[in-house]
Amino acid sequence: MTLITRWKRAQIFYRPIIFFFLVFFCSTLFFPVYLLFRPFRSLLFFYLSKLQPSFIWFCSKLTFLPIEIVMEEKLKKDQTYIFCSNHPSTFDILILLLLPRPVCFIGAAWVMRVPFMGWQFADIHIPINRDSLLSKYKGMKEAFSYLRQGRDLLVLPEGTTSSRTPTRLLPLKRGAFKIAIETGTPIVPMTLPYNWLATSSADPNIPFEKFQILIHAPIETKGLTTADLPRLKDQVKDVIEAPLIKLFPEKEKAERADAGKK
Repeated sequence: MTLITRWKRAQIFYRPIIFFFLVFFCSTLFFPVYLLFRPFRSLLFFYLSKLQPSFIWFCSKLTFLPIEIVMEEKLKKDQTYIFCSNHPSTFDILILLLLPRPVCFIGAAWVMRVPFMGWQFADIHIPINRDSLLSKYKGMKEAFSYLRQGRDLLVLPEGTTSSRTPTRLLPLKRGAFKIAIETGTPIVPMTLPYNWLATSSADPNIPFEKFQILIHAPIETKGLTTADLPRLKDQVKDVIEAPLIKLFPEKEKAERADAGKK
């Protein structure tokens, strides 16, 4: 690897990593307040969901890291949604806290092992151990309960990061789509097009300039049955992938060629 390439990669990692550690540091300072309000989970969720977007925005400004939100259409205030996004990097959850609506994450249980931030996550969101049937059952039950309370859910249905194939999503898990069909809740696909450029799989020839959240139009699920689940998964996957293919056509061709060899 040449010195120029090393420098480009250093530039890619510099701002996102400082941003991550700044958020971690500030959440550590906030921890005593979190402990004070911990017995009042509903109140904790309400205030954190109001404060988190401003907090993430503030940290991004301090680190000169632009974060942009683009919406295809305005979402209804009185409608509950299930947001589904691609998962190209470890920064995704922090970036998605900037959503203009309070959301409850359904995420991997390993997040709870992160000091301070992970403990707060576990108290106001839904951590799931995918190797445990009991954990999956409890998570699904809690997700249904949150939707009945009028809370939006946010799911990363790939289940793990897909930075090595940024324009091609990994196979999507069934859970979010099953919940959407059974409750008749619209799914809002979202695309994080540039997050993969802040990972070790980044192309040094493509400069990392900003994080961006593309919020697509909702997909209705009323009237659908479990027989429609595969088609719904494919529809959401196609919507999420479309901007990635458009932005990085050469990357998409290379990934398609690699997939054809397997």
